[in-house]
Amino acid sequence: MVFSTHHPFADFECSLSGNYFDRELIHEEWDTVGTPVEVQFYRRSLTELSNAITSTGLVITDITEGQVDEKVKEISPERYDYLSKNPNFIFMRVQKR
Repeated sequence: MVFSTHHPFADFECSLSGNYFDRELIHEEWDTVGTPVEVQFYRRSLTELSNAITSTGLVITDITEGQVDEKVKEISPERYDYLSKNPNFIFMRVQKR
């Protein structure tokens, strides 16, 4: 199985406690499609993510942080520069042991 989730590093910028290892429910407003929407999600550490995976008998076989597409540079050079230096997602491949 392959999945992606928020990168723990990116989510730490939203931290209310300032403690990377605290699990926190985050409430934000996203304006990515022209109409702002309220979203909520849990911020988790990489340790918590990997423990959740391995405790179910799965093995992480690959992790990547992806790379921002060059097309973003044409749309927003500032956003491209930011995403080139700050990963927002983490991608994991896992398989049954």
